[in-house]
Amino acid sequence: MLEERGLPTTVLALVLPQVEKTRPPRALMLPFMLGRPLGEPNDAPFQRRVLLQALRLLERTDGPVILEHFPEDNPSWFDRQNWQPAVALPTLPSPAGAAAWEIAFGEELRSVMPAWERAPDRPVRSWYGQSET
Repeated sequence: MLEERGLPTTVLALVLPQVEKTRPPRALMLPFMLGRPLGEPNDAPFQRRVLLQALRLLERTDGPVILEHFPEDNPSWFDRQNWQPAVALPTLPSPAGAAAWEIAFGEELRSVMPAWERAPDRPVRSWYGQSET
């Protein structure tokens, strides 16, 4: 509807099969984590490059489905030096049966809960950026 009224649109696509199915007028395929369509948080120069490439697609009229792939790897795919998860969980074989899954889930939950309970004590990110809780 927007395109029909003269307003060009573009999509920042993270899931290739979905964008191929929906066939938007223009799409920039990004090989990033779900939830990070512009790349890693707080990396303004990288995010600017992503946005500029997406905006350049608005100049094109040879669609529908102009699908370009972003040429750079997202820095967030690589662990930062000295990075460690908040909770280190052991790698276990997959449980066999519902009862074993329930036990494994309970054990994992007991490992994670102390870190989860500490989380409100520090600033957290929301869908809308930085917020204090």
